[in-house]
Parts: sequence; C-alpha cells; structure tokens
Amino acid sequence: MKIKKQFKNEAGFTIIEMLTVMFVFAVVSSIAGAILVSSLRTSTKTNALANVRNNGTYVISQMSKTIRFARNITVPFPCIDVPPTPFPIATSSMTITNADGGTITYKCNGPTDIPANTITSNGASLMDTSTVTVAANSCSFTCRQATTSDYPLIGINFSLNGAAPSGNKFQENLASGSAIQFTTSILMRNIDR
Repeated sequence: MKIKKQFKNEAGFTIIEMLTVMFVFAVVSSIAGAILVSSLRTSTKTNALANVRNNGTYVISQMSKTIRFARNITVPFPCIDVPPTPFPIATSSMTITNADGGTITYKCNGPTDIPANTITSNGASLMDTSTVTVAANSCSFTCRQATTSDYPLIGINFSLNGAAPSGNKFQENLASGSAIQFTTSILMRNIDR
C-alpha cells in the first residue's frame, strides 16, 4: 500500500511529452547535420578550384620562363603571316631551343595520348594529372610576328577541369563542372642570339 502511494505522488513525464522532445531533438539534429554537410561540400569545392588554379598558374609560369629566353622556335615557324595561312598560326605543339641549346617540345595531349589530357614538356606532364585535366579542344599555341625583324609573340591558351577522384562523381569534386581558362602571351627576347 505504501509503495502505491509513493508512485502516485511522484511527478513524471508523459509519453506525449517524451515524443514531443524526441521530435524537436530530431528536427534540430537534422538542421545541424544539413549545415555541416553544406559547409564541408563548400570547403571541398573551394579546395578543388584552388587546385585547378594552382596547376594552371604553374604550367603558365614554367612555360613562360623557358619560352621568354629561348634562342629559337622550330614549330610553328615562321610566325609571319603568309597568305593563305591564317594569322596567327595555332598549333597543338611547339618546339623551342632553350638558352642552353637543348630542345624543348611543349605538346597539348588529347584523350588518346599518353599521358592523356595534359600539357607535356618533352613527354613529361607539367601538371598533376590525378587532380586536373585539360578540357577537350582547349589547348593551343599561337605564334605572331609582324615582320622578320620583330620578336615572335607566343600565345598559350588552355582550359583546365578538376578531375574527380576515382569513383567519386560529386559535383563539388569536379571543381564546379566548368573549365577555368588560362591565357598568356610571351615575347621571345633572345631569338637568334
């Protein structure tokens, strides 16, 4: 008898109150989880875009150094507008003689080349091919020279895409799904010197 009185006097939570608290907790947890997932995806996308930019900037800087001080350009040559050749001459590869007398060939590799979808220097890729690829039909070298006494102006143009890690096709890992374009022009200062 005494035990029954003791349980009747104690206050407790009803099942409705417990269900209400569980529902509110579930809603708050799902909102916090969505915010966390969104911030992680944004961070991943930002890192992928930064990686694409870093690779593109590195390729441009490496090529610019050697082309600017090259002694000679073999392909495409001559750079002078000769009808019916369109001006400027655009090619997928370029061969120069560097300041040391060595030959360097820069090439835009397509999907069937090895390594695929990259820019190479004497066959070695200038970029991290596990994280970026050259966009299809976006890579070219141009050569412009008004007269034979002018220095050739070499143009480099390519676009890079972020490459998704194998098996991962989430949009944020594809660096927004659109290519980032890189373009520069380099005046060959030491030609025929």
